[in-house]
Amino acid sequence: MLYLDADAVFLNDVRKIYDTNLDGKLMACVMDVGYNNVKMKEYFKKMNLDHLYFNSGVLLMNLKEMRKRWNADDIMKYIEENNSRFSFPDQDVLNTLTKNDELVFLDKYCNFQMFVSKLRLSYHKVVFLHYLCRPKPWQHYFLNIHEWLFWKDWERKDLFHKMTFGEYLASKKKPKNK
Repeated sequence: MLYLDADAVFLNDVRKIYDTNLDGKLMACVMDVGYNNVKMKEYFKKMNLDHLYFNSGVLLMNLKEMRKRWNADDIMKYIEENNSRFSFPDQDVLNTLTKNDELVFLDKYCNFQMFVSKLRLSYHKVVFLHYLCRPKPWQHYFLNIHEWLFWKDWERKDLFHKMTFGEYLASKKKPKNK
């Protein structure tokens, strides 16, 4: 299953992510941009996270494997017991739950995490552009050179742009030998 935050937009073909081999692994993700920040490293230490901290805005999840390892009641109990510790609730929970698991780390351009910035992107590389922090592109006062990409994506009619999910699945079926 492909999970996306509401502030992530498609810029290019998602096959780069869907073709990821997840055999025996829980998910494919991208390291969070704050991972190398000194202040954030203290936060990770407090959360007892010493692995690569990933951003939960774009995830390819192996639901079959997750269901084998996790129980919904145990997850809810963990959240109830620890919710005051979380600064980034879904992200912190997922990072904590997976801290002993091997994950697939994708190229940063699969989930390019954009802060309010004047940084110019090479759009042909980016699969998803993920608008982090505030303001969000749908807020009227958002002044950023990349705001137009959010609205352009919003107006598209086809969800996967290059191909629908059904077309993707059909392309993966092997032709039968006659």
